[in-house]
Amino acid sequence: MKTEHTPGPWEYVPATVHHGPYVTSEFGTTICDCYVMSDPSRASVLNGGQSRPIAHMAEMADPNARLVAAAPELLEALNAMLDRYTDLVNCGDCGNWDPETEEPVIAARAAIAKAVPPLPAANDHDPR
Repeated sequence: MKTEHTPGPWEYVPATVHHGPYVTSEFGTTICDCYVMSDPSRASVLNGGQSRPIAHMAEMADPNARLVAAAPELLEALNAMLDRYTDLVNCGDCGNWDPETEEPVIAARAAIAKAVPPLPAANDHDPR
């Protein structure tokens, strides 16, 4: 599967007094900043500005950053699990389970499609 996102691994960077948690690529570029401020265009109160963390969102910032940082590994693991499951079904080791109709497989494929939409086929074109 060809992906268009920044390759993993991604690293979770914990919050400090000067910034909220964020996620970086292995080269240090920011993938996602999970800190939610009341006025993102102004400096934070800790840096002499007027912007403050949004309380209920700030509580979710750290768990959100950890989940985002794990995304490449989760996607890889989910793809590997689906491949293995399909191999087992195809060789008859999973009884009567059908990889096209099993609810967990459908959910896994939907999650993968949400993360990595299919690329347009080479012969697809814009009808406009």
